[in-house]
Amino acid sequence: MRNSFPFPRLVRFFPLVLWMAASLSCSTPPKENEVAPFENSGPLETLVILGSNDIHGALAPEKLRTKDTPPIEYEKGGAVYFATQVRILKKQYGDHLLLLDAGDEFQGSIDSNSEEGRPMVRFFNELGYTAASIGNHEFDFGPEGTTGLSRAKSVAEGLDLRGTLKARISEARYTYLAANIWDKKSHSFPGIPGTRSSMIVSAGRLKVGIVGLTTLDTPTTTRSEFVQGLEFRDMASTALEESKKLRSEGADIVLLLTHSGLFCNIPVAEDRGGRGGIVKSESDFQTGCESDGEVPSLLRKLPKGTFDAVVSGHTHSLVHHWIEGVPVIQGGTRNSFYNLIYLTYDWNAKKVRPEKARIEGPLPICPKIFANQKTCNGEVPAPPGGRGELITPKIRGVEIQSDPEMALLLRPTFLATEAKKEEVVGYATRPIPHTREVESPLGNFVTDAVRDSIHADVGIMNPGGIRVDWQSGPIRYADVFRSLPFDNYIAKLSLTGKELKLLLRITHGGARGFFSTSGLRIRAIRREELPNSSDLDGNKHIDPWELDRLIEATFSNGNPIEDSKIYTVATLDFLVGGGDGLGWFMSRIPKDRITPVAGPVLREAVVAYLKKTTRPEGLNSASEPLVDPAHPRLILESRPSSKSTGRSRRAKKNKRVRQ
Repeated sequence: MRNSFPFPRLVRFFPLVLWMAASLSCSTPPKENEVAPFENSGPLETLVILGSNDIHGALAPEKLRTKDTPPIEYEKGGAVYFATQVRILKKQYGDHLLLLDAGDEFQGSIDSNSEEGRPMVRFFNELGYTAASIGNHEFDFGPEGTTGLSRAKSVAEGLDLRGTLKARISEARYTYLAANIWDKKSHSFPGIPGTRSSMIVSAGRLKVGIVGLTTLDTPTTTRSEFVQGLEFRDMASTALEESKKLRSEGADIVLLLTHSGLFCNIPVAEDRGGRGGIVKSESDFQTGCESDGEVPSLLRKLPKGTFDAVVSGHTHSLVHHWIEGVPVIQGGTRNSFYNLIYLTYDWNAKKVRPEKARIEGPLPICPKIFANQKTCNGEVPAPPGGRGELITPKIRGVEIQSDPEMALLLRPTFLATEAKKEEVVGYATRPIPHTREVESPLGNFVTDAVRDSIHADVGIMNPGGIRVDWQSGPIRYADVFRSLPFDNYIAKLSLTGKELKLLLRITHGGARGFFSTSGLRIRAIRREELPNSSDLDGNKHIDPWELDRLIEATFSNGNPIEDSKIYTVATLDFLVGGGDGLGWFMSRIPKDRITPVAGPVLREAVVAYLKKTTRPEGLNSASEPLVDPAHPRLILESRPSSKSTGRSRRAKKNKRVRQ
């Protein structure tokens, strides 16, 4: 989730024993120039799987600057460059190459959002994708043709709350797979018309089965009314049933395509560019993966041999690991990386030869690469000899130029959004990063904008609602959109002080990182240490949202929050609807004290606040930093004794959750 999701990030495991227990042995990194074995003669036949995920509508290259002096402008991603790589790989592997996407395809860019995801379907249709899983953000647009319409009006007017998703499914020449999304009322499949649970496709002589799953986080990571009436069934039992069915129907290889994921540490090249290579086996190029992610948990529950490979998504991480003996891939987010899996089938033995399996990746998508880095990763420090000039990258010895057919297909979309993207709405003296694990400069600014928009006493913003950092220099509308892609409205709560403190306890539990606040000062237990916790909802176990790290909450001027006094809280309609683990809390607040739409769409509130507050010297200057060490909003400390806090000593280990 960024948080610079497109690039390798070291995942912190707390406490240390968690990841040590989950770690696999670490051997040598992959060899850059090694070629994966591709067999297509005699008894051996190789399937090549290209996995993408969490593109979030990122069709245009992202324009960036390094932190060097002077900064260097560069780009990463871009549909026209990915298309060229796909066509080169298709020429090499022919019908043995399958293109699979693990979800969160539509929502997240001006280009895609302006047409409610249609450009992404055109993109996948043109490339020849075989299948995609349903991501939690596939539901975000709600009724077709109502982008920007408030949720209350959508419900009141009786519109089809999944109309946009159904329309995109009908336009796709590839198949959407969602085996665990059922209709709750009839207890029948499919929950979403037009989806399938699984499929068998041909690749050369091979019959390849594919099962699609969707994260169980979905009801709390999209608007709740857009998934009402759907049942998200247990992943393990669903997956096992579908895999057995496919093998009984003659599938030689069975793949899992799932919008659920995991976090892993990955070794990187000396330039920290995460350069791709060939991963041979469980003992090669492996480091720790969190053991309680949805994918590791799922694979542990399944018999060996249920799946031959997994294409995953949702957690926006770079994964090219063997988990429970199964090759698993994930390519970050925003069309910056992808991976390839090579599976070789032995027709004599009638099975996949595991010793021949390979993962190639992460493979970067770059218009140009730095000559001395061989990637377009300008976020990391330059190598000792400098980055080198920007040069045209190659794959399989062929230069990667813009694909003319894809450029022609997407040209109308880019022309329609170009002027709005380039509108300058503010200026930053220094970069304005966003982080989930400490006080966030961008989180502070956005939450100030939320609070200011309705003149509330305090503001609260979830960290997952902010997706991309802002760089120094001009802040354009496109930058704001990339950071705030969701069409969430400003909402208002009227809470007693006692209720506000309970809300802050939940929002600062750390499972989704720490929420940003405006008008408050929070002291909390740092994430390296075990939290306190208590069973708030009485279900006899501690859920991630019940972790308790709150030590103290006061107003920013030091005044206490009085239990019986009423305060106004500015936040998002997504959160008052129960998103990000707030369902139990919001269910306890009387409806007459909740205003789901009290202000504009978040993005527009932030643009207005930028125009209102940006000074000539720019935002986040040294004299006026957005995180002020003299007046911190979030102070992280060691865990006090239970005696000093009066809290329960029950605790649960961290669980990472992704919006």
